[in-house]
Amino acid sequence: MTGNYGEAGALQRYGARYGLPAVYSGQNSFHFWGPPPAGATTAIVVGFWDASYLTPYFDQVERAGAISNRAGVDNEEDGQPIWIARGLKRPWSAMWPDFQHYD
Repeated sequence: MTGNYGEAGALQRYGARYGLPAVYSGQNSFHFWGPPPAGATTAIVVGFWDASYLTPYFDQVERAGAISNRAGVDNEEDGQPIWIARGLKRPWSAMWPDFQHYD
């Protein structure tokens, strides 16, 4: 799951090469493609600087790494945490409206 459509688009484009799962994002029109499947209880999350945004939705949130473009290009994604979020507190269908945002 990503915080913005740029991250989601990059992961859609390059993720299959690395065996990454389907991508979901609440930003703009990505939100309309729907939430993760009901059986998905663990999420790899990028685009959220602080775990406190995720803790209302998941039982456990841990930092797994950080985004690095390795090219020295300064952008808003470089350095962002990569989170592993486990244990949904509510079904995706109930939480998904909370992730919708236009910015």
